[in-house]
Amino acid sequence: MIKYFIPLLLLIGLSYGQGGGYALDFDGSNDLVIVNSHASLTSTSAITISAWFRKSYDAAWMSIIGKGDSDSDEEYVLMLRSNQVYFDVGNAGGPYLQQGATITSETWYHIAAVHTRSGGTSILKVYLNGQDIGGTVVNASYTPNSNGHSLSIGSRFPTSNALFQGQIDDLRIWSDARTISEIKENMHKELVGNESNLVAYYKMSNGTGTSLTDNSTNSNTGYLQAMDNSDWVTSYAVIGDLGSSYKTDVEGIWSVSGTSESDASTGLTMTAVSYTHLTLPTNREV
Repeated sequence: MIKYFIPLLLLIGLSYGQGGGYALDFDGSNDLVIVNSHASLTSTSAITISAWFRKSYDAAWMSIIGKGDSDSDEEYVLMLRSNQVYFDVGNAGGPYLQQGATITSETWYHIAAVHTRSGGTSILKVYLNGQDIGGTVVNASYTPNSNGHSLSIGSRFPTSNALFQGQIDDLRIWSDARTISEIKENMHKELVGNESNLVAYYKMSNGTGTSLTDNSTNSNTGYLQAMDNSDWVTSYAVIGDLGSSYKTDVEGIWSVSGTSESDASTGLTMTAVSYTHLTLPTNREV
């Protein structure tokens, strides 16, 4: 009797969320991106800001995005640290939301901050990986601020304040209050760029240079400060549907672990198995 393994040739169609484009890597020292002020970036009644991020430092407050030049003249800011998120749409006293949340270093997260103004009251929501982190809005009746200051990515102000240390990818600004369903539906997907109410869309797809393209129709170009080509790095944020084929002669059974809609997706896993072929006498039937 001869026993041997039969090699398998597998052709598997895949569709899952996967990074692989670019992200900007901020050093937490002096790196930031400045976007000149534009009317499309201002809204005191409704706004949604979202991004993928991966921080590499635990202790200090760090900013995803800000628009203002001081706490007393700030239109909006989205900041975080290892155990809290802060979203502010007013001068000094708010309206703002400061809420506890666990944010582990060296891990990719999706964050979305939503402001809705109705009847003289601001409603602020922050979603981390599609989940509402909760919290109570402080000074919800205060008037949201509007200013003509530049927008800064990776810093609270254009003058280097609460700098981000880590990577940021796929930053979007909408002039409406996105619903949780809309956020979940689009957080893993690339946009076309001409979607209704999309006022800024930074795919971080340049890969080189000191300009950051706005992939919306508004051309709100960003300008990198104290950054160079080395700060364009491969992104592993879970964005985009990858349809492809995978060919292998490795023996085993492949299965999909997660989907493009799952934050827990790790792609493919394989359980190894062996197949036995028996060579039998010709006068025997199997």
